[in-house]
Amino acid sequence: MTWEFAEQIAKIFQSVSAGLAIVVGGIWGYFKFVRFRTLKPRLEFAFDFNHARARGAAGVAVLTLKLRNIGNTKVELREDGRPRCHLSYGLLTADAGSSDRFSLVSLPTRLLSPLGNVFVQHKWIEPSETIDDVKVFFIRDDSARAVQFELEIYGIHRWSAAVAFPLAPGQLESEATSEDEQDDYEAWEAARKGLQNSLVDAERALSWVTQGKKQLEDFIARAHGLLAATASGPSDATTIAEAQRLIDGLIKYSR
Repeated sequence: MTWEFAEQIAKIFQSVSAGLAIVVGGIWGYFKFVRFRTLKPRLEFAFDFNHARARGAAGVAVLTLKLRNIGNTKVELREDGRPRCHLSYGLLTADAGSSDRFSLVSLPTRLLSPLGNVFVQHKWIEPSETIDDVKVFFIRDDSARAVQFELEIYGIHRWSAAVAFPLAPGQLESEATSEDEQDDYEAWEAARKGLQNSLVDAERALSWVTQGKKQLEDFIARAHGLLAATASGPSDATTIAEAQRLIDGLIKYSR
């Protein structure tokens, strides 16, 4: 083999290697930026808010929630039969003592109050599927100028969307759409959020439950006790398991 022939072979090998690198890089880029994104669970939230209030009377509000799976994978909405979709709210009031012409009044997630579980009739949501839920409530606070909502779903990620709607005398219809915001979460965060919202649903159910009412009252009292005892921060696996047992009991006797 001459030097010239060996040099030609080296150049051919170099050209093939460069071409192969481009092909491999293109495939990697496709899977990273295109295919992996379509396989990644993705949700879209939609809120439709209707509010009517006469001056001096309580407001009546209807909140329609819609959830659409815009990814290519099924998303589970329950874990061992427990709901994982939770709704929270906060009423935003005008500070009469403030002299600021512009002030931020929206609330952080930790200051919102649980409104209960949503989408409880659905075990999962398939790709391209849309599901909905409706909540009707009275707003009796005349000082409230707006209402803030946050919808959270705990699965392989924490999906969430936050919206706010103005409140005013008369009739108002507003809507908002938001693609999911994803984040990691701790097991106790999901367990505590689930217990808080199941507790709200259970306390509401006391007005119509007849069979098992005493058992439901007992689970409600125990749930309040656990939430109070763990208000300072994260808890261990034993406490998480107890929260899950309480959720199961609250759901069982609320039906």
